[in-house]
Amino acid sequence: MNPYKRGTQVRIKEIGTVPPPALPNADNDAYQIAYSSKHGLLFLRTPAWVLVYDVVNKATLNRLQTDGVFSGLSLTGDESVLYAADSKEKQVHRYDLATRTQTSATFKFGCGPRLRALAASSTRSANWPTAAA
Repeated sequence: MNPYKRGTQVRIKEIGTVPPPALPNADNDAYQIAYSSKHGLLFLRTPAWVLVYDVVNKATLNRLQTDGVFSGLSLTGDESVLYAADSKEKQVHRYDLATRTQTSATFKFGCGPRLRALAASSTRSANWPTAAA
């Protein structure tokens, strides 16, 4: 018997299969993934880097890196920005999916061990602080 009420379930439909991208180091496993269907980009996170993979062209586009530890990813609802928390350096890295550029900012409050779903909209993204010196 299904324990969930009608209308509260999510059905997952496979729309395609992508061969996994080659990870930079054979001993690194992806700890978290995020996918933007709007931009056809797959993000794989390890503590040291975030791999940006184009699923349409089956090519690695970029590798976001940090001197700290990536501890979480969050894709905005409109799929315009990916945020990656760096819990060691107390930074949040911002990756713009349209321009495919990365910026980072340091926050006084610090990042917790995990980045919770960031309720960021395009208006919040417009207020992104400049990188701290």
